[in-house]
Amino acid sequence: VITGVNSTGHANGFLSAEVKMILADGTTGKYDVNLLASANKYGLVQGGTNAAKEAAMYDMLTGDTAPRTGDVVTAVDEYAWTVNNVLEWYAMYFSPETIDVQDNMFWGEDNQDNLYWGTGRTFVKADVEDATRSLMARYEEVDGDFTEEISIYTDAIAAQQQVLVDCVAAEIEGINNLTELLK
Repeated sequence: VITGVNSTGHANGFLSAEVKMILADGTTGKYDVNLLASANKYGLVQGGTNAAKEAAMYDMLTGDTAPRTGDVVTAVDEYAWTVNNVLEWYAMYFSPETIDVQDNMFWGEDNQDNLYWGTGRTFVKADVEDATRSLMARYEEVDGDFTEEISIYTDAIAAQQQVLVDCVAAEIEGINNLTELLK
């Protein structure tokens, strides 16, 4: 589990980062990140240059909110897809009413009797739909300022990373408790 990220370089186009992790055995350590290998593993910026892949991985790890270009395609490709799994892609192409039905299937209060398969089997959803719709409305815009939308995404990514850290810590605690019971 990644518990911290530190930018170790961001000059002259050279990006580097290290992560602090809790390993499965409970030990911790700091590790340098191979940004290109990590970007390739996670499929970031498919078909893009190595520099674009490294930048996307760096941004994802560090939460860097400074847009590198005024290109909306970059904002969509490097930020929108990283939040809420693939659900933001649906928000780009389906009406708000359709997304409301989908969200109710996963998170709706009126679905507490488990009428749909998704109840209790999904993640904490970040509220970024307005940013996604804004980017899509401005998709043809050239040299626009997308700082606000990108900031919404990077804040959501940071919040989701904390949810992950909390969930993994709870799982580790549960495993440790089980280990003690089985002794």
